[in-house]
Amino acid sequence: MPIPSIVIITDEDVRILYRNRAARELLKAEKIYGNCLGDVMPCVHSDESPAGSGHGQHCANKLYPQQSD
Repeated sequence: MPIPSIVIITDEDVRILYRNRAARELLKAEKIYGNCLGDVMPCVHSDESPAGSGHGQHCANKLYPQQSD
């Protein structure tokens, strides 16, 4: 039996826009759309920045790698 892949699509602020069936099984909450991914899924760094999930020191470069000009 194949293992389903979890797909979660977010906007530039890491707010959830879409989740597939496998992600719905993992994230059972009905109203997750518009919430930050780190606030919905357990993240040890989600409360480190006043700006919220996805903006902390540990996750900023992982979610939005710096691009050279």
